[in-house]
Amino acid sequence: MITPAEAASAIRTEDLYSRVSLTTILGRPAYMLQAESGQTFTVFADTGELPQGLSPELAREAVAKSGFASGNVAPSYG
Repeated sequence: MITPAEAASAIRTEDLYSRVSLTTILGRPAYMLQAESGQTFTVFADTGELPQGLSPELAREAVAKSGFASGNVAPSYG
């Protein structure tokens, strides 16, 4: 697992971060880094990779597994 500082380095930006949180995306640990500008970046904490090109199906699956979708509401994409 990488550190939050290593995750920030993986993004390759000059932004300063005001908030870092650890979550899971599709069963993988991921850092969510919020820049002072308000932009949020995600870095997988197990490898340091940036999420790339999630298909609509994987995006829906990630939301469904995240707990953000509740009750009988199915996540949609688009």
